[in-house]
Amino acid sequence: AITRYMATSQAPLTGKFYDNTGQKQITVLTYDQQFLRETGSAWPITYGQHADWILRIVEDLNSRPKAIFLDVTFTQKRDDPSVNQLLAGRCKAKTEYGVDIYLAALASPKDGQLHVRSELEQGVEAGCFKLVSVNYAPDPVDRLSWDYPMQSHVAQNGWTANLPTHDVPVLRSAALAIANGSTGLHTRNDDDSLALVWGVINDQPSENKPDLFGYCRYGDKSMYRLVPGVLRGVFNGEDSRPICPYNLTYSISQLATLPESDLTHALKDRYVLIGAVVPGQNDLIDSPVHGTIPGVYLHAMALDNLLTF
Repeated sequence: AITRYMATSQAPLTGKFYDNTGQKQITVLTYDQQFLRETGSAWPITYGQHADWILRIVEDLNSRPKAIFLDVTFTQKRDDPSVNQLLAGRCKAKTEYGVDIYLAALASPKDGQLHVRSELEQGVEAGCFKLVSVNYAPDPVDRLSWDYPMQSHVAQNGWTANLPTHDVPVLRSAALAIANGSTGLHTRNDDDSLALVWGVINDQPSENKPDLFGYCRYGDKSMYRLVPGVLRGVFNGEDSRPICPYNLTYSISQLATLPESDLTHALKDRYVLIGAVVPGQNDLIDSPVHGTIPGVYLHAMALDNLLTF
């Protein structure tokens, strides 16, 4: 407990001096309340809407990303005939536009493999996209996200964040799969977790800040922040809001209104991670730097660490 307390105090300091190599290569897009409001949609959106937005992102050569990770699991069946549009859209993004597509999936306890609903698994077999693991467990002591599982498997007692000692499928995490598949990054076969460094200094253009960032403040390098918060509050009005997530972020609906130059900066040759931040979608994690944030940022920060280090 003492170790975690000291680490939590030190994490923002460490993050101030974190290199921005990965930050320049990653963008997070969110299905959020801003998106629902501006598009007149309701959650969950149709499979066809997912397909439309993926194709919008990849069609323009001037803003075409390197890879897309959709952090939304499509495991359970629902009555929506547009599921084939999603399959076709992802296959088109890969085969016609050359963009690597990664899809979040959960492992079945029956065979230990990653699965999505059967209609979409045709795309896996055809090589249109890859399934990646998004299983994660917070720290057992303070419930914060200190580590990120690199490879895991389904054991007798459920999901386990390490390599198996017997013959069962190895599940690659989203960040590791993207880094390996798109950059050829080599990691040791015995790597089972990554000690995360959470970046602090945001590079978000203030004029294009998403509504999602209304709850937080931008990080800075001021040494004044090294003074404990209680003391800072005595001498100066303290902005007590948490630090905004590190990675460049836009609501997906903003893509329709961003100037061409900003759109190119946000997407061109980047790794685009898409997550859902809507009521009833409880994909949240607790960062030692940013507080409670959407789970897609866990994968974004892990990928950022892999690209940086």
